[in-house]
Amino acid sequence: MSTPVIVTFLIVFIPVLISRYLHEQALKDLDPEMKLKLLDAFSNQRKYSGIVMLPLFIGYFLLLQFLPRYSIITISVFGVSFLIYFIASRIMNYRKLQKLGAPDDYLKVQRVSILMITTGFVLVGVQIFYVLNFQ
Repeated sequence: MSTPVIVTFLIVFIPVLISRYLHEQALKDLDPEMKLKLLDAFSNQRKYSGIVMLPLFIGYFLLLQFLPRYSIITISVFGVSFLIYFIASRIMNYRKLQKLGAPDDYLKVQRVSILMITTGFVLVGVQIFYVLNFQ
């Protein structure tokens, strides 16, 4: 694996792993009633996010494969689209958590998670543009 791929992997997955760990710890502290509310409120989340993300990924790989000359545009559009989708979905989830009456400690973990993962994706974007511009 090349160094840029390893760096990209680390920049994205370290914040995701830390975020998952924080979520699990915060979830353990919730009372059973709140856990049930969360399960009910977010049960369809993965299905709908897959419906949105799958076409983006397919389009991304097809464009890179068949129009390599436009790879910087493809990478840029995909990256910005993914970041917008990610931020919008996290904000909507956060608002849903507020409406459900999630405890402040749980909401704090959500804010930290959003910040960590968003920072990771922005850093990946910076790293990709750096690599592409200095090849």
